[in-house]
Amino acid sequence: MIVSKKLINKFLPKFNQINNEQFVEACNTIGIEVESIFNHPKTNNLVIGKIIKVVNHPNADRLHLCEVDVGEGKINHIICGANNVKENKKVIVALENAQLIDGRKIEYKDIRGTKSEGMLCAYSELTTWTQYIADEDKNGIILLDDAIIGDKDVCKYIGFDDTIYDLSLPSNRNDLNGVLSLCQEISAYFKWDFKYPSLKENKSTFTQDINISYNKNFCKGFTTTVIKDVNHNQSSWLNKSLLMNNGIKPINTTIDKLSYITLLTNIPAAVYDNKEITNIETTSAKDNELFNGLNDKQYTLKNGDIVVKSGNDILSVAGILGSKKHMMSKTTKDIIVEFANFNSPNIRNTSIAQNITTDAAKRFSKQLSNYLIKLSVNLLFEQFQGLPISNVSSKFEDDDVKPIDVDYSFIESILGERINKQMVQDNLTSLGFSFNDDKCFPPPNRLDVLSSQDIAEEIAKFLNINVIMEQSPHIELNNLQNNIWFDLHQNIKSLMNANMISEVITYNLTNLNNLQKFNIFKLTNHIDIQNVNNSNHATLRNNLIDRMLKVYQMNISFKNDLQPIFEIQNIYADVTYTNLTILSPNIINIDNLSKSNIKINLNVLRALADQIANIFNTSFTYLNTTQDNEYFYKTEMLAIHSQGQLVGYVGLLKSSQLREYDLSNHSVYCLSINFESLLKTYKHQEFKIKHINNLMPIFKDISFTINDKESIRYMIEAIDKLPFISNYQWIDTYKIDDNNTSYTIRFRFNNTKNLLTKDINQYMSEIEKQMIENHCSVRK
Repeated sequence: MIVSKKLINKFLPKFNQINNEQFVEACNTIGIEVESIFNHPKTNNLVIGKIIKVVNHPNADRLHLCEVDVGEGKINHIICGANNVKENKKVIVALENAQLIDGRKIEYKDIRGTKSEGMLCAYSELTTWTQYIADEDKNGIILLDDAIIGDKDVCKYIGFDDTIYDLSLPSNRNDLNGVLSLCQEISAYFKWDFKYPSLKENKSTFTQDINISYNKNFCKGFTTTVIKDVNHNQSSWLNKSLLMNNGIKPINTTIDKLSYITLLTNIPAAVYDNKEITNIETTSAKDNELFNGLNDKQYTLKNGDIVVKSGNDILSVAGILGSKKHMMSKTTKDIIVEFANFNSPNIRNTSIAQNITTDAAKRFSKQLSNYLIKLSVNLLFEQFQGLPISNVSSKFEDDDVKPIDVDYSFIESILGERINKQMVQDNLTSLGFSFNDDKCFPPPNRLDVLSSQDIAEEIAKFLNINVIMEQSPHIELNNLQNNIWFDLHQNIKSLMNANMISEVITYNLTNLNNLQKFNIFKLTNHIDIQNVNNSNHATLRNNLIDRMLKVYQMNISFKNDLQPIFEIQNIYADVTYTNLTILSPNIINIDNLSKSNIKINLNVLRALADQIANIFNTSFTYLNTTQDNEYFYKTEMLAIHSQGQLVGYVGLLKSSQLREYDLSNHSVYCLSINFESLLKTYKHQEFKIKHINNLMPIFKDISFTINDKESIRYMIEAIDKLPFISNYQWIDTYKIDDNNTSYTIRFRFNNTKNLLTKDINQYMSEIEKQMIENHCSVRK
């Protein structure tokens, strides 16, 4: 998440009083990691000027001669080649000796026979933060309206007096992508006053004639509002710079206002041209239904892809991408603004399957609150005050927010600290919680708080997790001796890790259509879920292969190399089986530098299966099957038996089975074993207890680039001598461009004491120092 100090300060006026170190410490305490901090470069000898006169250069068709008032009665003659130069506009002037970010030093010089006294500045000439610049500002100079001629403090006009934070948020806190929720967390930590906005009645100026309907399996809330006489002008530089500093590209005044609402609530708005739309329906696409996106690409949709329709026209792939036909254009007068709460698993699946990674898709891929939808509508009326705006047409399901019975003794056992009940209630109230005796009511934007364990996590923010000592769990020896599977499970995981096979955990529910995909054990019965509200989660799965192939499909869409993966989960039929499934491409890239790789074949996976058999103190026999198999190639498949019983299969999956996962051009081997019969015959030989360290291990990743590969060896030798490093491992290498390669190392610290944030930061600084001394450029 990209967020700027100015935006936070708009809602927390005291935020300007804290420094970056205090903010980082606060974020660490409340479960947020600050990935990087960016400040715009400061350029000297800049001043606000006003263009008095513009004429064409007599000796150059594309150059202009500008007379610019730079204050104190001084007029500078400046030559400029930008195509948006206009008289009576205020500009940023780089005077003599100004040093630009690309190293250029401004000098007064002769250009084609005419003297130029300075330069009119473009945004990209003053900062490296250009990834969100508006299209019309990429090649033109900065044109200001509200600025004071002669003012040398130009940063405040274009947002350069701001600080930009890149935050890594907890995966279960989608609401924190909205600045209002983030402000609530920060204010509670610093004990500042902040009240999350409450809902209020909207005052419309006319009534819309649009009927809406939706399928509650696909959507939990849906609203439409019509706005007339919208503006397509460009926003002021103050507003544009605020959006850019918060990771959003400005478009025009109307879209920018909607983007600002998204910044505050995390709810994206969909915008349609109001022409010829009388009804709106949220439903499922039909198989092979075609959709023309506003990005000029055509998509073939599937059943289960949520779409917003008007009649037979698709207005949008819900929560992901609008249509070309109904998009807002420069001639649009009236628009329909949609705020909705779509079913997040559908959005996520469609986004991956169609390879559409819009900002809206990322936000809708996780659960949202209907409260935030309603709050976004309130903000819509504030932002478009003064324009004709209709009543809100809306339908909502109830948010599933239930009161929690708070078990204070259970919370104390988790935290390892005595807690004061009144202190807990006071602190949680500052986060928007309310209490009635021992019942706790989470705020309506917090769908992640469901139990006393979640309450404990919130309390830890105030106790500061850095000063809570970890306590060893109490171990009942007899219970652990009887838990044979726990011991076996850990041994299998260790075996997988030793063979560089990564663990994945996929969703346990599926639909009836997917149930029979890769039913390699021919399980006949299945377990249905009662009162299901999503047809994609109607039954428990009977294999792990389908979901694991979707993990590969996602990696293909992100252009990642395929690596071996494994999963150990239950599968269900007439009985419950504990299943291990391993997938691997036939070629594994192990070193991008030397282009080294490992080839996987049937014999390699068979050898791995033998190691699994050793864990169970047994052996496997492998039989060629005479029957044709719909999942594996007959010549590349073995049935695995143990003591006369079928326990698994190993083989090469057919390309026809891989086609729908975009893997038909890849060779994928599969090893799948059910442990039911192995557990029944397993004889436990020895029992050992490993000492449990009271202190949690601490890992940190550092990414860097380096031109001289030989320097890596010297850098590692230097880091090896650091006493606080327990060990390290290389976890990633990828090519940035033809000249630069990024490497990532994960360090484990010697946690011989309860490390505080300041200790970790000191260690990281020492590592970075060693890297820089050995010609590495640390990436932040």
